[in-house]
Amino acid sequence: MYQLRWSRMIFNTKGLSSIFSTLIVIAITLSLIPPLMIYYNQFHNSSVNLSQKNYTQDEVIIHTKLNTIYLGNDPYHIFIYNYGNYPINITKIYLNSKSFPVSLSIGPDGMIRLSSVVPENQTVTTLGICANGYLFVFSSNRS
Repeated sequence: MYQLRWSRMIFNTKGLSSIFSTLIVIAITLSLIPPLMIYYNQFHNSSVNLSQKNYTQDEVIIHTKLNTIYLGNDPYHIFIYNYGNYPINITKIYLNSKSFPVSLSIGPDGMIRLSSVVPENQTVTTLGICANGYLFVFSSNRS
């Protein structure tokens, strides 16, 4: 009879060991949730910030509406025209093979004469304008 009790104790211990192992697996699983959530949250936020940055850059280029009006081949007869609804900030003008650093802002529906920014004594064949961080290139087909 004593032996029967002992075997029952061993049998009951085996039952407890499966419960303890299940609880340990659950505890390990639950302890892995916070680091995985933190990793996912950081990854998701960096992806959103990157896509937001790309969207902002695309939005700037879409809203930058810049054109030139050629009435002649010299800077006095060339106008820079902002036909958009947002201001344009010009930081550099490339005239043929020369660059001219400028700090100029043209408001919506604004227009300036090119000679107010660069010297007048040259013929313009290629005009590059660095506006809102992007380079716009215009070519004169006039002789």
